[in-house]
Amino acid sequence: MDDSAIIELFFARSEQAIRELDDKYGKVCYSLPYNILNCRQDAEECVNDAYLGTWDAIPPARPNPLLAFLCRIVRNPWWSYVYDEYYDCVICPEYRILSYRTTNRDGYREYCSNPTICVQCPTRHLCTKSKSFVKTVLRHIWKGYEELADDARYTPEYKQLYARRKETIERVFADAKEKHAMRYTVYRGLAQVSNWVRLKFAAMNLKKLARWKARKRFAPPSSTPSSYILFLINVVPCLASLPDRPFFDKL
Repeated sequence: MDDSAIIELFFARSEQAIRELDDKYGKVCYSLPYNILNCRQDAEECVNDAYLGTWDAIPPARPNPLLAFLCRIVRNPWWSYVYDEYYDCVICPEYRILSYRTTNRDGYREYCSNPTICVQCPTRHLCTKSKSFVKTVLRHIWKGYEELADDARYTPEYKQLYARRKETIERVFADAKEKHAMRYTVYRGLAQVSNWVRLKFAAMNLKKLARWKARKRFAPPSSTPSSYILFLINVVPCLASLPDRPFFDKL
């Protein structure tokens, strides 16, 4: 059953939604707390609390993707704020709506509560100590892409792709540390260090492009005459341009 059908079961307040959710994502939700706690009973308790939190949050929340929403409930305590992508709002632990107000210059969307409701909230001391009785929750404009990437980590395709990091990305980091002195810096400030790192990785990219170009240019010819002629056209001028070329001087 797909996620939209499971969410519709939650909206219908059907207990089958919990069973379908457990059949589809139960193993993933169980592995998260078990890898941290190393206790089967505690992990099962965390998963059951996550199912209860999902039952309380849907409705009104309509999460997309559902797996990232569920894993976030498993990892976080019950006292947390849930973002509803469908209505573009934040739901507090007391199931009140925090509406969107503005986006600041740092790229964070601000969701603020209603002070007339918060002033009478019995758990206000756990949320905010603001004198205006307004709770503000920040959410970055790129947070949705982060959740999609986090959700993709649990698919079989990306699990196999993640295992190949040691063959590509981690080798680049190792070369940067060992060959380009990335273990330390002589600059101060985020801007200077960022420019210094960009310059080093630009040099590494140029080195890789040069190696690819040389490999393509001096590739061994195949058995066809046309490829052999192309090989001579590419190699002979390069050898002739060398400063020490006694063979070509005799021609």
